Amino acid sequence: MQENFGTVVAEPVFTAHIVMDKEIYLHFSHYVLYKNRVNVIIIYILSALLIALGVVDLAWLRLSVWPGIAYIILGVAALFFLKFFGWINAQSILRSDKEFIGMSVDYRFFEDNFEVMSSSAAGVSQARIAYDSLYDFAGDEQLLMLFKNRATAYLLTEDSVSGGKGRELCEFLRGKIPLKRKKHER
Repeated sequence: MQENFGTVVAEPVFTAHIVMDKEIYLHFSHYVLYKNRVNVIIIYILSALLIALGVVDLAWLRLSVWPGIAYIILGVAALFFLKFFGWINAQSILRSDKEFIGMSVDYRFFEDNFEVMSSSAAGVSQARIAYDSLYDFAGDEQLLMLFKNRATAYLLTEDSVSGGKGRELCEFLRGKIPLKRKKHER
């Protein structure tokens, strides 16, 4: 505990510092796209149906070659769309939101909440967030995401946590975020 002008300030349990870059945002965008499994399944089913329709048209119906080829091309195009949509969407957002790249973010994790202090060309902002107000908590081998809602999250990497304590922070957060929403994948 520190004393700050007569008030006692709690020491954070964990701290982290990260400078946002393009790869972090692209990874986050890809994660959000694939997290919505219903959309992914629908596109896979649509692709399979289009390709099957093309094969049936070419193999059995033999009315004309072009409709069968068109169905197959559309089915394959749907798969490419799924693969590259997240990347294309992230690129367009990054072009319009110049503040994200290079944004410096500091996190301080306390027992009951955490603080986020960010600074970019647009200015400085600070927020204190209670753990139970988070929508979701997820992570993979590259990124730890504390979701405010379905598409907005506080982003950290394991390396950004002071003292290389990324795994310990994950365990700490696992105990803080309500069980009904916790979806930690690490």
